[in-house]
Amino acid sequence: MSFRTLAALFAFIIGGFAIAAGADARDRGRDRDGNWVLLATRSVDLKKEDDRIDVGTGKGRFRSVMIVGKDRLIDINRVTVATEGQPFVEKRRLKLEHGQRSRPIRFSREGQAIKHVDLSYRLHIGAAGPAKVELWGLRASPDVPTARSKSPSRTTTTAAAATAPQGEETDGAGAVMFGVLEVGSDVEQDVFKLGREYGRFGRIRLRAQGNAVQIKEVRVIYTGGAPDVLALSGEVAANEQTDWLDLKGDRFIREIHFVYAGRSRSKARLEVYGEYAESWFRPGSGTGAFSSANKGWLYLGGQSPLFVSIRRGLGYETDIVSVARNRGFKSLRLDVKNRAITLNQIKVVYSDDSSDIFAERQKVNGGTSYGPVELKSRRPIKQIEISYRSRIFDTQARGKGYAFVEFWVR
Repeated sequence: MSFRTLAALFAFIIGGFAIAAGADARDRGRDRDGNWVLLATRSVDLKKEDDRIDVGTGKGRFRSVMIVGKDRLIDINRVTVATEGQPFVEKRRLKLEHGQRSRPIRFSREGQAIKHVDLSYRLHIGAAGPAKVELWGLRASPDVPTARSKSPSRTTTTAAAATAPQGEETDGAGAVMFGVLEVGSDVEQDVFKLGREYGRFGRIRLRAQGNAVQIKEVRVIYTGGAPDVLALSGEVAANEQTDWLDLKGDRFIREIHFVYAGRSRSKARLEVYGEYAESWFRPGSGTGAFSSANKGWLYLGGQSPLFVSIRRGLGYETDIVSVARNRGFKSLRLDVKNRAITLNQIKVVYSDDSSDIFAERQKVNGGTSYGPVELKSRRPIKQIEISYRSRIFDTQARGKGYAFVEFWVR
């Protein structure tokens, strides 16, 4: 066989491998594309500034969503993905022309079921009115989704649990935010202090906003007993959350110490969430040790407002507050910490999507409260929406950071 023939045969074999590799790559691409599924098609009303696309938890678990504008300009400045955990808020602007799709909005690493997606729009002259959008989701796995029943409640041998009513309707994300840290470029460690009044937590998780946070160690200091050093070391990616980190024992947290692996190039916001220990609060029955502390008030959830609204400049920021799973309460109180806020409105949304609206525009100083107010519905609280902002000029402020607002219920 001549050298020319061997060269031709070798080129043919290499070409065959290249074609096969290309086919495999295309197949993998199709597999990835195949995991994107159409969740909903809606005609949204841009005049309303806000709209909701219902999905439902029975459609399976997803890691990302994508929005497609079908027929006209849609300028979106806020996307809120409501899951079975705390809501994920994407505040980067999405300006979609006719037929254009957004970048993937990743809200979960492992995948979560989606309850609904809320869109907030930026109005343009002559652009108000109906517009058609598609909502796509990236499956966490290619498996066909099945409707999932609620996880069975953990059992306990206490008398309170034995007499508590079973099967009560509950709502709420389950996780409550009880702390926010502003991680600066010159900070190597932080200490977050927590009081006994907030209760006992069975597990916590962290969420980074704005930029990634490199964490070397998380140490939980209790009011008594040995501390917990949590199994978390590495990067918490921007706009993502960690897995739940279980706490040992049923104790009150005094402090949480954070040691960062390296100095960040830019500032990030680190949010701390917790889920109550069953002995402190049992959502199905509404009972627990909390009832004999704080005059029966339970911490339901919190949030930290900005100085300047992302949507309206010096206007008001609207945040969705993740609340503990619950079956309803009679009264609600808002406590303000660190710095005064300008409060515009509080909207309490119940499990049947009915709502109560409270407050008129007013200043609430740090260290004071708004309320308590009576809740008209006794149904489970699904979430709380608050329109507000931190006040820049406050001579009584503690530090230079934002305010922190806390919702308490009884």
